[in-house]
Amino acid sequence: MLSAIIKDSKLYLDKPYIKVAWNAKEGIVINHFKGFATHEEIVEIGKRIIEAVVTEKAKKILYDARGLEILDDNSREYIIKDFARQIGESGVLYAATVFPNDVFARSTLGQIEESLSYLNDVSRYFPSVTKALGWLRSM
Repeated sequence: MLSAIIKDSKLYLDKPYIKVAWNAKEGIVINHFKGFATHEEIVEIGKRIIEAVVTEKAKKILYDARGLEILDDNSREYIIKDFARQIGESGVLYAATVFPNDVFARSTLGQIEESLSYLNDVSRYFPSVTKALGWLRSM
């Protein structure tokens, strides 16, 4: 399902570890993680996500983290301190995150989720892409 949506989307980043895409029909910036990324790559991903959100005036974002692997401390800190603030300032109203399959990445995401609990009005976590997309589509 997600691959079909991404196929019909404008790509902002296509690397072995992630695809960042804008789907105009859905009105969603989609981030499909596919593996390990270094801190420098995580920062580049963040920049491309912000670029897509701002350029497309996106209000909804999907983080499909099923393929995400563990993040280093610097990447976690960047996401919590810098990226979350930038997303908040960019105009995003709704963010859905699908939990990673990797147990270590799931733990890392749990730490990030706990640190960003103040965003609960706009950010939700889901066990599947179907549930995440359903929520975003209802908003």
